[in-house]
Amino acid sequence: MSAVRVVATARPHGQSVGAGPPAATPRCRSRWTAATSDVLPSASLRYQPAQGLVLRAALSKTVPRPNFDQLSPSVTLVRNSVDPTQNQGGAGNPELAPVRSQNLDLAVEQYFSPTTSIMPPASSNGSTGS
Repeated sequence: MSAVRVVATARPHGQSVGAGPPAATPRCRSRWTAATSDVLPSASLRYQPAQGLVLRAALSKTVPRPNFDQLSPSVTLVRNSVDPTQNQGGAGNPELAPVRSQNLDLAVEQYFSPTTSIMPPASSNGSTGS
């Protein structure tokens, strides 16, 4: 079995930068759009060379997208009032690129009865992106 999916994504971004309360501080605003297109093929094979023995193979390309909090153009600071050396912070990155991966999954399945089997899987993937 095989399939191909085409995914086109346009992500509008905007941010407002200032050093104080919005009413009292002039803001610097910027907006931009990041667009990507991906062709995501997948294929899988199943072969039964003998009774109770099944060989499987699957090949696919995937593009999981970053979470919204990872893309948010904001900074969050968390103050630790007990131990200030333990203060924490985090920031999103609207320029974060999706992770692209090519995946190969192989499996040999041995069925001894309807309720007993051995299925040691093997998989490999190569990833690029942020």
